[in-house]
Amino acid sequence: MKFKLREIREARGYTRQKLAEECKVSISTIQDYENDTRKQFARELLIRFCELLDCTPNDLFEITDNAKAA
Repeated sequence: MKFKLREIREARGYTRQKLAEECKVSISTIQDYENDTRKQFARELLIRFCELLDCTPNDLFEITDNAKAA
């Protein structure tokens, strides 16, 4: 499964810093999500991403071939 935060953030014109400020998290937290090094998602933060980026959770996640095979 791929988390598409970077693609959606950039498409909406947000910088990492701006998104981090709006979500009240560190820039490194945003980077961790974008680099797929953070595997757990806080429900509240996921909701906030969707509110700010005008998307749904389904928009943020993409099923990859690896996930389909599992």
